Parts: sequence; C-alpha cells; structure tokens
Amino acid sequence: MRTSPARSRRSWASGAATSSPAASCTAPSSGSSADGRSCDRTAAAADPPAPVLRLEARPDGGLDFRSELPFDSRTPPARDDEERDDDDDQDDPNEPRAKRRDRDGDDLLDIDDFANGPSRRHHGSARKLAARASWYGFEGDTLVVYLHSESSHNAVQWAELLRHTPVTGFAPGLAGTLTIYDRGDRAHLLLDGAVNFNTRRPNLDATGGTFFDRLNAAQRVDWLLGSRLRIPALAIAELGAQIHTLTDTADRWRISPIDSYLYSALLNRADREYYRRSGFAAFITAHLFEELTLGAEYRLDQYARLAAPNGVWSLFNRDDPRYGSAPVDEGEMGSAVFRLEYHSEKVPLHQVGSMWRNSETSLIASAAPWTIGLRSLNTFEVADRSLGGFFDFTKVVSDTSVTLETGRYDTVTLRLRGAGGRDLPLQKQEALGGWTALRGYDFKEFRGDGSLLGTLQVDGHHLGAFLDVGSVHLGGTGWLDPKPSAGAVLSFADGSVRAEAAWRLDGRARLAPDFRILFSVPQ
Repeated sequence: MRTSPARSRRSWASGAATSSPAASCTAPSSGSSADGRSCDRTAAAADPPAPVLRLEARPDGGLDFRSELPFDSRTPPARDDEERDDDDDQDDPNEPRAKRRDRDGDDLLDIDDFANGPSRRHHGSARKLAARASWYGFEGDTLVVYLHSESSHNAVQWAELLRHTPVTGFAPGLAGTLTIYDRGDRAHLLLDGAVNFNTRRPNLDATGGTFFDRLNAAQRVDWLLGSRLRIPALAIAELGAQIHTLTDTADRWRISPIDSYLYSALLNRADREYYRRSGFAAFITAHLFEELTLGAEYRLDQYARLAAPNGVWSLFNRDDPRYGSAPVDEGEMGSAVFRLEYHSEKVPLHQVGSMWRNSETSLIASAAPWTIGLRSLNTFEVADRSLGGFFDFTKVVSDTSVTLETGRYDTVTLRLRGAGGRDLPLQKQEALGGWTALRGYDFKEFRGDGSLLGTLQVDGHHLGAFLDVGSVHLGGTGWLDPKPSAGAVLSFADGSVRAEAAWRLDGRARLAPDFRILFSVPQ
C-alpha cells in the first residue's frame, strides 16, 4: 500500500501570514480506509492564516498525486470573478515561452501563485474549477491535493522482449516484479518472475540425471520464480529466495541488457559471454541510513557450457566467429556471497534489491554512473564443498567511483575496479577488453585470475573525454604491463544516450577507433 486516499488543504489570505487552523487537514494514516475528504474547517482567526500543507508519504518512500475532483463540492465562481480570471489567463506577449502554460488544460501547479500569496490571488473570491484530471484544486482560498492509494505496483523489464544473444538467437520474454503493499507498513511482499524463449536452443536428454541436471537440459526456455519481503521497521530491503534456470552471464557490469541485445542482433557484438546456470538462492539485504547496504546470500547452482549454435541471425558480421560461449568448469557449485555497498547519494529502501543476483553489479536500482558523489560496491564470494558442490575458491570484487561537479553541466568521474581470487573456476575468472572494461581493446582480450581497471572521465553538457588503464594478473606469470586507452564522448538525454569512440594506446594502436552508440548504462 502506498498511501491512503487523502486531501491536503493549504490556505492563503492577504496580509501577514501567521499560523491558523482556518483551513487545514492532515492526511490519514496509511492504514486508514477513509477517503480523507473531511477536514476541520473552523472559522478563520483574526490573524490571516499561514499556508499549511501536509502530504503523507508512501511506505516505499515516494508520493503519488492523482484525483477524481468532486465538482459538486465547490460553488461555481461569481460572474465578476470569472471575468477577472479570464483577464488573468491572457498570455502576455512579452512573457517568455517557457513561462507560459495552458491554464485550461495543464495539470501542473503554478508554484508562483503560492509563493507570491495574496498578491497573485483574489482574497475572498472563488477560483475556477480545476480540470477533472488534475491532482490539485481550489476551494475558496484552500489548495486541495488529492492522494490516490495503491495496494500493489508492477514493474516490468521490457528490454527482455528484444533479447538476442550469440548462444540463443532471439529469445523474447518478460521479467517483472509485483509488489503488494502492507497497509500497516510492516512487511511488503515482492513476487519476481522472468521467462525467455530461446529460439535457437533445443532441449537435451537428461534421463537419469539429478534435478539440477534436468533443469539445465531444458534449454529451450529460461525462467525464474522468487519472492522477497521488504521490512521497513528493520531496514531490511529484501529477505527472500528464488529458483531459476537461466542462460546467464557474469558480464552485466560491462554493458546494459538493451545495448547488448541490440549489438548482438545487429552486429554480432554482444560484449557478453553466456553459460547455463540452474539452481536456487536464499538471501537477505539490509539498507541502513539510506546509504549503507549489507547483504548475505547462499547459492547452489549447476553450471554447464553453452556452445554458440550455427545459424544465429545477425544483420552484419554474420560470418565472424561467435564469441558468446563462456569458458566453464562444469558441475555443481555451492557458495556464500557477502556484500557491502555505500552510496553517498541517499537511496530509499524501496530502491534496493533485484531479482538478478550478480556479484559484479549493484543492488541499488537507481545507481547510475553520472550520480554525484561516492559509490562503492564490494563483494566477497567463498565456495566450499561443505556448502554443496565440488568447488573450493574465494573471489573478491571491489568497484568504487566518485563523481564531482565542476560546473553547471560538467562532472569529473574517477573509477577504480579490482577483482581476483584463489583457485577460480573458468566462469569466475577475470578479463579486460571491451566496452566499460578497457574501451578500445578487443572483447576480453586479456584474461587471468585478477584484474585492475582505472577510468578518468570528464563530461560536459554534450561532450566528454576519458582515459582507461587496465592490467590482468596471469597465474604463474604476474601482472601484464598496463594497457591504456583514450576516447571521446558525445551524449544526449542527460547522458543516458551516448556515442563513444575509443583508441587503444599500446603497441597495436591504430588510427580508426572502436565506436559504440549506447542507449543505457550497466548497473
């Protein structure tokens, strides 16, 4: 439940503004079922009333404004008031275009009407009735804000409709989360689900195999089912479990889903490798002070290799070798993952958590590379035979960036990422090269059991530049010499759409850059 339906009133009068209960109301509690349309309207005090406005927040941290405006609750304005309002509604030809609005049909609230108070309003006269679709209205000198309750909310990941990978071909599907709100704000239920139909993968025969073997063999369909609880009083963002059989990847930190799917279908350049993973997970995530995220998760999965099939369609580069099949040490793996994240930009509890459980990416839904401030993701994964399976390894991932404002539209971002471990299976090893992971170099050109990556990026209103430096640790050999690259950025839509060109600066440097147009950013 987001909030109970309510009206909030705000009174305005000429003269000095002082506190008064002349026309005010308090939105009912989130557990109330009343429509909230009754308010204590006592007679005005001698002193003119001060503006009073109270809005009740949803349990998940936001506000929702909607209305079904009761026209019969207000008397029509007098004729002379209508004429005056008509005069007020005339556009000043010298007024800037950005400050004009359609007063008959615009649902936006003109804050200047209230900031200037009585000088902009006719004290004691009725206002014109607001449009039925607006979320606010006037009753005399009272502003009425209408809040609409919702008992549930559905979030759909539409990018899955366009899914295309080198190992599945087109794999259309949907993923989404249904949130059912608790009126008492005690525990909110989240139901996760995802399904994709892999057009280029047949089912395999797994007769006599384990349950996980049979899940892995059903490669025609990917699916995920899970449930989570959000408990605000305990600062628990998610407490839940899921079962899944997926064509999965460890490369979500490199490129966003929509960009990977489009480049896979158009250019045979997915910038991701995939394997089969089937199993279940149980997890708990706490979010403290709206800045610090702590989590623990248990996983038990069966891993298998997925070969890239023949005949996968792409618009260009059809004859190029397909690199989408990830190297895998097959078998059952039980592991525990511990997580610590910090975001200096405060994030409400309802934006923490995800159905996609990945050690390399954040659980903060709003995390974006251009967010001002400090962001740090740190995970530690340990696998042991006592946890199930046949693997023993440890792996650490640390990805920290800080973004500073240097002007109205200008920012500087410094990012440092390091990852590595001991006795890593092939699917857990590190690699650099490709977009956001040492731009300008070939996809995963350098592989090893550890990696270091640094990025310095300067962004303006539309133009920017970056410098990447990275190295990979090879078992028995040591660290490679640092590999640098540089590039330029042209961005639109507040940086969410970007055209990037990158040049490698090692001994194989060439004049022509690698180029990408990106429509989203990896989380």
